[in-house]
Amino acid sequence: MNQKRIPSARTSCKGSITVEAALVLPIFLFSILFLFSFIEIIRLQSEFEQVLHQYGKKAALHAYAYSQVQLNESEAADIIEGLGFSSIFLKKEIETSMGKEYLKQSPLIGGKDQIQYMHSRFMDEDMIDLILVYRVSPYFNLFRAKEMILMNRCRLHAWIGYDLKKNQETNKYTESYVYITKESDVYHINRNCTHLVLSIQQCSFGSLEYFRNNDGGRYSPCEFCENNRKEANDIIFITESGTKYHTSMECSGLKRTAYVVPLSEAGSRRPCSRCSNS
Repeated sequence: MNQKRIPSARTSCKGSITVEAALVLPIFLFSILFLFSFIEIIRLQSEFEQVLHQYGKKAALHAYAYSQVQLNESEAADIIEGLGFSSIFLKKEIETSMGKEYLKQSPLIGGKDQIQYMHSRFMDEDMIDLILVYRVSPYFNLFRAKEMILMNRCRLHAWIGYDLKKNQETNKYTESYVYITKESDVYHINRNCTHLVLSIQQCSFGSLEYFRNNDGGRYSPCEFCENNRKEANDIIFITESGTKYHTSMECSGLKRTAYVVPLSEAGSRRPCSRCSNS
């Protein structure tokens, strides 16, 4: 008598696991590749940013030569091309630095030829503005993600120095800066004013009566440092523009911490009689 073999539950379970693995594993692998694609997109954008900054610094340095040449528009265009101030040179810099093969295999749609440089500007009001616009898409677009339009930009000022005369002409009002100290009620227009740069000399306490300041005045004790000099041979410190004598070089009366502020922030301070007249 023939006996029919009935599949056991254990055998059916193994078969179902095999089928599920066959279905889930490809989805899992495609998900990993999809995530890897976004990592490559971020990498591509970072590489573009790095090349833009490198080329921007180079162009900013060469801009000084261009700024020194006074030419008509057609001749200026030739100079700009010769110094590498054009989208053509920027494109060449990107292809050389990143490699044509990498750009071809990257998530970049259309490869290197689809990168747009037309929005870049060179020496527009002494500014270099480098702009890249391009489209990217994941390698394996399993989830039907839309292609993305990305942009990289590097904007910097050309290294042509600072034209003070031009700045004064283009600005109707340019506020001047002055020097002040916390203790003083005057402001100074010269950092080397004798009120700020003290000329300190030392003498003995006994000979102080023979010394006079620049205004012909005598020296009186300083209210900040300890006046414990009683002996004639004790050393004290005086300044040509001061009115006090000091017993210590560390006295705050011998130090001047000057701050640079706009004239409008000088408050009620009056002009220094020494440096303002000069």
